[in-house]
Amino acid sequence: MEVNNQMDLKMTFNYHTDAGHGWLEVSISDCLANGLTPEDFSRFSYRSGDMLFLEEDMDARIFDKAFQKTQGQKLKTTLRYSKTTLSNIRDMEPIRG
Repeated sequence: MEVNNQMDLKMTFNYHTDAGHGWLEVSISDCLANGLTPEDFSRFSYRSGDMLFLEEDMDARIFDKAFQKTQGQKLKTTLRYSKTTLSNIRDMEPIRG
């Protein structure tokens, strides 16, 4: 009997934007599966429960590079545009205090 020890990873991620910025939504378990922890990201990214919202300029790129390296494929995203001026993501707790 063959056992599959590979984690069931999410392969398409939500990419949230508002009028001024964007964030890639990933779970902590997806980060860990790709060799990253919340400490690998800047204070400009946010957290809600076990979900991280990685700012687009630096942190989302860190995750993207790790994902491509470990998964051997490009990151796929679904765009989630905030119809208000500012996304409620901005009101979440920063990953780093």
